[in-house]
Amino acid sequence: MTVDFTEFLDMTAEELYEDWLNFIITRDPLLQDTSAATFNSILAEAVASEFWIFLQLLKQKVKDSSVLTAEGDALSAIVLSMLPEGRRAGTRAKGVLLFRRLTPAQSDIIIPAGTICAAMSDSGSLIEFQTDEVVVLAAGNKSAYIVFNGLTDGYPKIGWEYIIWPR
Repeated sequence: MTVDFTEFLDMTAEELYEDWLNFIITRDPLLQDTSAATFNSILAEAVASEFWIFLQLLKQKVKDSSVLTAEGDALSAIVLSMLPEGRRAGTRAKGVLLFRRLTPAQSDIIIPAGTICAAMSDSGSLIEFQTDEVVVLAAGNKSAYIVFNGLTDGYPKIGWEYIIWPR
C-alpha cells in the first residue's frame, strides 16, 4: 500500500501500525512474522506510536502558526511582534468576594490570604481570583467578605455574586 504524506495526517495510531507492518514485510522476505511480541510487531508499534505523536505535535504547530487559528500564548507570540508598542497590559478584575455558609459556623473559619477562586467571563473562559488578606468567618456567622485581585485578564459576568462555601 502506497500512502502519500497527506494521507498520514489523518491516520490513527492503529492505521500507522498496520501500514508500518505492511512496509516491513514487503521489504524483507525473512521478516514475515507479524504476530504479537515479535520483532516486527514491536518495531511497528514503536514507530507508529512515536510517529503519531509527531503528527499531533505537527498539527498543533501548524495551528499555532496562523493568526486565524492560534490560541493563548501562541496567539500572543504572533500578535506581539505586530503591535507597534508591544502588548498592552490586560485589565484584571478587582472586587470583593462573599464567602458564605448555609448554616452558622460552629467555630472560626480562617480563609487564608492567597486563596484562589474562579468565575466565568462573558466569553465563557475561566477568570481566577486570589484573596489579598486573611479573613475569619467568625463562629456563629454565615458569611464574610474578602478583597480579591484577578490572576487572569478579563471581567466576570455582570451581576454575578461570588459565593464560596467554606467547609
